[in-house]
Amino acid sequence: MIPAATERARFNERGAALFAALAGCVVFSLLIDPSVLDPREIGWLVHGDTAQSYLGWLFFRQEPWSLPLGATHGMGMEQASSIVYSDSIPLLAISLKLIQGWLPANFQYAGLWLCACYALQGYFSCRLLTLFTTRKSVLVAGVLLFLLSPIMLLRAQSHLALTAHWIILVALYLYYAPTGQRRLLQWLVLLWLAPWVHAYLMFMAYAIWAAYLLRHGVFDRRWPAGRALMLMAAGVTGSLAMMWLAGYFMHMEVSTGGFGYYSMNLLAPWLPIGAGPFMLHAPAMATAGQYEGFNYLGLGVMLALAVAAVVALTGSRRQRRVDQQWCKLPDLALALCCIALTALALSTTVTLGRQVLFTVPMPPIIDRGLNIFRASGRMFWPVYYLLLLLAMRGAVRLSAPLCARLLVLVLVVQLADLRPFFRRCASRPPRASQMTISRYSLPSSGAMPESITGTSM
Repeated sequence: MIPAATERARFNERGAALFAALAGCVVFSLLIDPSVLDPREIGWLVHGDTAQSYLGWLFFRQEPWSLPLGATHGMGMEQASSIVYSDSIPLLAISLKLIQGWLPANFQYAGLWLCACYALQGYFSCRLLTLFTTRKSVLVAGVLLFLLSPIMLLRAQSHLALTAHWIILVALYLYYAPTGQRRLLQWLVLLWLAPWVHAYLMFMAYAIWAAYLLRHGVFDRRWPAGRALMLMAAGVTGSLAMMWLAGYFMHMEVSTGGFGYYSMNLLAPWLPIGAGPFMLHAPAMATAGQYEGFNYLGLGVMLALAVAAVVALTGSRRQRRVDQQWCKLPDLALALCCIALTALALSTTVTLGRQVLFTVPMPPIIDRGLNIFRASGRMFWPVYYLLLLLAMRGAVRLSAPLCARLLVLVLVVQLADLRPFFRRCASRPPRASQMTISRYSLPSSGAMPESITGTSM
């Protein structure tokens, strides 16, 4: 349901998107301690995955330039090889290494990255929504729901690179936006950039890209098959080159098992399965690793989806009539993509609550390949955002007054339902801490700094 040209002409899309980006910064400051924006404040990075990410940057900035650009030979143990495997966000690490001589000794970019992710989440969620409506109530509510995404906030607590959910939104925007040479170039830039953020996000972008090629190259027959294959080859070749530069292929064994353990539970979208200590009274999981499959939509979004389903089922005959050329429906290719991603998220061991429903046996060679995506529960994220988009598209079909009332109710219910989650997350990131690093300059052997001490304020 693309707005009419005359209506769109009166609507400032970029202005609305920039305002949404500002809203993202505000939401960031409310959900996460703003003190993390201080590049010299490193005390909140002393535990878990955030410590690994920061230490990867510490060693990398002292590493002599070499090929691949992301090499960190001096880090030692399993992380020796590349900043890719310390989750140090190659896009920022490699860029900042160019000016590392001007940076303070205790410098971190994680806080600025998180704020940028929230700003970009707001910006691209607004651009995506404006493809379907210019109704302000829908845009405001939709942007807020995208920004308050619990699956994004959960990653902001530890897996900093995985907070870049805006990559998924960009891919969805490019899927639905009008086609053209410029759009294809934007696709390639996204596919080449994604591996310098995180491999899982790159795979999700490629899944949506495959749906895009299927839609235009097969279903719509807009392109000859040869062109679609050439576009896919261009995307893959560029991504492989960027992966090599970042150091993905530096003697690291990534198929280490875990596929089926870090999966998504069938109840995950509807119950806070996998929230762990963040959620009060979270239902039990089949495995302790199913926190990776935390994909809770929230009661507000579920309410909006229910209304969208009722509106679709009770609409006029014209609205309910299936197009005779069903294979040209714009959502069909993306629906197939969602089925594949959901199956991958559930893994070959399908669970419902604590129960294992069944296990699909796989040949050893396929099993080893699937273990590359051992944290498969994450693969539901594009489906998650598509469900959120579907809820907003359903609201657009209501009259303006009814739509506004529904969206206010949806936001209130969503905030009330997720309030314990937001409060727990807001209290978890360590507040500003003082941290000193003695003899920061790393020895040529790449050994750890002599002392790293931290005290909470």
